[in-house]
Amino acid sequence: MFDPTVFDNLKVVIEGYIYDMDIDEQISVTDRSDIIDLAKMSRQYSIL
Repeated sequence: MFDPTVFDNLKVVIEGYIYDMDIDEQISVTDRSDIIDLAKMSRQYSIL
């Protein structure tokens, strides 16, 4: 199982940092995925 509150809080912090780096042109964000598997009660988030 996962704690959705902790996951969402960490995701927001990391996502903000990555998008700040994208604005500063240190990296380039081209895609992102936020996958929720309700059968297994799992979540996966990725930024490319």
